[in-house]
Amino acid sequence: MMPNRNPQSEEDAVRGQPDDGGAAPPLAIIGRIGDVLGVVGLLGIVLGVFLTVLARNVFEVGLVWADDMVRYFQVWMVFCAAVGLTLRGDHITMEALYQRLAPPLQRGLSVVHGLTSVGVSALMTWLAWQSVTSAWRIGQRSWSGSWPAVYGLSAPAVGFALMAVASLAFVWSQVRSTKQE
Repeated sequence: MMPNRNPQSEEDAVRGQPDDGGAAPPLAIIGRIGDVLGVVGLLGIVLGVFLTVLARNVFEVGLVWADDMVRYFQVWMVFCAAVGLTLRGDHITMEALYQRLAPPLQRGLSVVHGLTSVGVSALMTWLAWQSVTSAWRIGQRSWSGSWPAVYGLSAPAVGFALMAVASLAFVWSQVRSTKQE
């Protein structure tokens, strides 16, 4: 979200703004869970790649299921981390114009940005969910056939749904701060 509020600026510290971007406690918990699951995903990737290399080079055996496991961990890691980034406003943004706007226009642009994010995230959730239900109905398996495809396909649906919630919370915080002024 706009603006990127990390690392915490001195101005925010003076005003007493929390350094989590002002997320409500339940949303902050969701962000922390996303961060932890992202780290678990990264560790799963490292472990899976290590096992694959070890099996191939030491035991001369290929672990077909490990490639799919690493791929699924990667997808989950990306979407879990994206939720935390959305909550904190840490996505890459271009702020050259935004910083030159008057504060009321900045808030207005932030609301438009947030509503766009809600809409795109909701659309992507719906499309990802269609993919999950389709794979579930036909019993689709991973490329190696070792894992159900819904293990990996559900990550975008969950991730985009949580990003939509985070974006909606951001819009609400912008509207609420406008009413307080």
